[in-house]
Amino acid sequence: MALSLRQVATAVAVAVAGLLVAMLVLGEWAIGDGGRRQRELADSTMFPLARIGDLYHVLTRTRLHEGELLRTDRESPVLEIVERITEDVGEVTQLLDGIEQGLPTAGRDELFGIVEQWRRYRVDLDRVTEAARQGDFDQAARYVHFLTGPRFTAIVAQLERLHEDVAGRMGSSLQVAAEARSRFRWILAVAALAGIVIVATVAGVFVAVARGRIARLQRALASLGTAEEDVAAGIAGRDEIAELAALVDAARLRLDQQQRQAAELLQLAEGREVERVRDLRRTRADLRRERRACKDLDARHRLLSDALEQCPVDLVLLDLRGNVVHASRRYLQRESKRLGEVVGKRPALIAEREDRDSLFEKMWTMVLSGTPWQSTIENAADDGRPHRESLRAIPVRGADGIVSHALLIREASDPAP
Repeated sequence: MALSLRQVATAVAVAVAGLLVAMLVLGEWAIGDGGRRQRELADSTMFPLARIGDLYHVLTRTRLHEGELLRTDRESPVLEIVERITEDVGEVTQLLDGIEQGLPTAGRDELFGIVEQWRRYRVDLDRVTEAARQGDFDQAARYVHFLTGPRFTAIVAQLERLHEDVAGRMGSSLQVAAEARSRFRWILAVAALAGIVIVATVAGVFVAVARGRIARLQRALASLGTAEEDVAAGIAGRDEIAELAALVDAARLRLDQQQRQAAELLQLAEGREVERVRDLRRTRADLRRERRACKDLDARHRLLSDALEQCPVDLVLLDLRGNVVHASRRYLQRESKRLGEVVGKRPALIAEREDRDSLFEKMWTMVLSGTPWQSTIENAADDGRPHRESLRAIPVRGADGIVSHALLIREASDPAP
């Protein structure tokens, strides 16, 4: 039974896809394994190596400070050098506390020896610094030559052995990583070879099937007009060329339909774009008008605020609860307060009288009804003499015509008779 081109292509695609998936799985596994080994290598070797280098550097710096301490004969440099030695001692202690992570067992044993040598070195170093503080540099020199010197040499030797142990472990890890990469290369080579064999086999089958179908088609074409009856090609109903032609015609029809739809959509989009541009222009014009209106309102607001602030009489703008919204400079000077201290509070004049005087109750009644109010009250001046003050309350209406604020005006006072 002959296979169609579609079936052969499907089989080839499945085989190639399976091969690619297998290679991807192997590659991911190898990459993950290599990354894990590299992380282990970095965590287990690079950190201790860096710590060992830092420890050697700080120890050498401490040793140099000892020599510098013996070469000075003044008190001030001695204290400064002793302070630097103390800082170096603290840094060495911190490095020794954190260097154990990632060390092999043999390295930890070596580290314990370094810690013990460092403990003794610190005791001898304290003797050196104490002798230097007391000015006995000869004794300090003897301590340096016969105590701290051998300790330093022993610590450096142990650090070198520890470095060799850690470096050897790094070499082993690198060798393991190289072996893993070699195995991965061999696996990829085998997978590639298997893929080539599979693809070559499938391609051979495909070529053989295609040649057989073409041969049958050639025999059918050669028999046209020569034989008494046509030789059947054996591909009736499964003609890939006919299917391809049908697909091309169908694609051409779909393409024509899509072009017409695209032209209609383009025309519709152009119309909508024109409308959108018009809307944007109208919106921009409206925004410009609103911006000019806002600037005018801001200018008028500043003008009114300046006028209220510079008014020569006492002006206080109140809300319907009797709290101050704004006040003139004259009122603030008279009350010896700032604007922030009176805003949101009742004026002292009303707060003192409204609970016991029905006069202000009448004022609020008239103001809330939209009628201006005016009256004269007696108040004590700074010298203690009674004065009469003229008060007026003017209702302030909003854009809706409803009273929203009250303007309280206090005019200059006159002495009471």
